[in-house]
Amino acid sequence: MPNPPKQYKLRADQIKPLIPENLGGCVATDMITVQGMKVGYMVREKPSKPDDSGWSFMAGTEPQDYMDNPANHGVFAVNTIANYDPDIILFLMARYGAEFIRDKQTGQFVQINEKGQPITRRRMNERWSIGLDASFQKREENGALVYWRPGASIWINIWNTGQARQVALASVKEQSSRDRKDLYEADDGAILRYGYFLVEEEDGKRRYAIYGYTATDGELIQMAIYIDKPEDQAWASKIAQSLRTE
Repeated sequence: MPNPPKQYKLRADQIKPLIPENLGGCVATDMITVQGMKVGYMVREKPSKPDDSGWSFMAGTEPQDYMDNPANHGVFAVNTIANYDPDIILFLMARYGAEFIRDKQTGQFVQINEKGQPITRRRMNERWSIGLDASFQKREENGALVYWRPGASIWINIWNTGQARQVALASVKEQSSRDRKDLYEADDGAILRYGYFLVEEEDGKRRYAIYGYTATDGELIQMAIYIDKPEDQAWASKIAQSLRTE
């Protein structure tokens, strides 16, 4: 006897275009599309067909026998699942093999490694890493390393100064804007950190920025974090101070 038609939580006329159509299709469980639960786990595998995005979405609480039953799954456009849970949108361009789980305490997605542990650091080069989640895309532009997502962008330049860290940072301080606020400065014995918050005007619009500098003997990292909302200042300052050598 055939299964009765599924009653999806969202009607077809409720699905809005939130992402590009060419991202393709995906698999999602009924816990999301029928029961209306949030996505709790998402994984992107290398697709076997051109119109497949590789994404699979689950609530994260499905038991194994539920997952083993094909009747509990469906194939959808990724845009459809983005309508069920817009939180996934920031991560949809992640590489094949990427896995994300929703943190139970924060409600935010974090990327996990092959052992299921959260990935909280991103490697910048062979020497340096940054404490930054996987929602940020990465590119290089005009010699700078850029991490970005809607509402925030991080520009990083790494300079070989040939100077002692104290000398390099003293020069930075002399050139800092007089309008700087909320200064921070730290010295752990090998790395000097200095930064501040600044409200700027650009093309008639207000822009908020954290400027952070990290210095070791012979090397200076200059970071500019631009944020759309001033309430993100504390978060941005934490990112600016997260650089460390590996």
